[in-house]
Amino acid sequence: MTGQPKKLFFNDVQSRVLQLMPHDLVCEWGRGTGKGVVEAGRILYAVQHMPGSCLAMVAPSVKRCQTNILPSALVHLEEWGYKRDVHYIVGKKPWKALHWKDPHFQPMNWENTVAFYNGAYLNIISQDRCG
Repeated sequence: MTGQPKKLFFNDVQSRVLQLMPHDLVCEWGRGTGKGVVEAGRILYAVQHMPGSCLAMVAPSVKRCQTNILPSALVHLEEWGYKRDVHYIVGKKPWKALHWKDPHFQPMNWENTVAFYNGAYLNIISQDRCG
């Protein structure tokens, strides 16, 4: 099946952030400004440029990340052609039948991770726990 590539549109701020791809990024954006697009773009950039790496997403709590922050980013990955259980898996170790690359360092617990096809994985780190 050959189709036209999907055109992506970004607002001015999203476009600038995704073009610059700064090492450290702090944004104070309100609702509906496109934070999820930027988060998805930064995740995808890191996954593609660092296969087998361990990435991290720091959030106020794991639950808030899993219910509010991460789903928005994953929706954008889906729109860009990355499919759940094909290109990434949420919350469990990738099964052997997928023949994905192994990460450089295996996580001890896959519960709060998003694993990607090239061995990269994203850990959710919570700020609500001490030690």
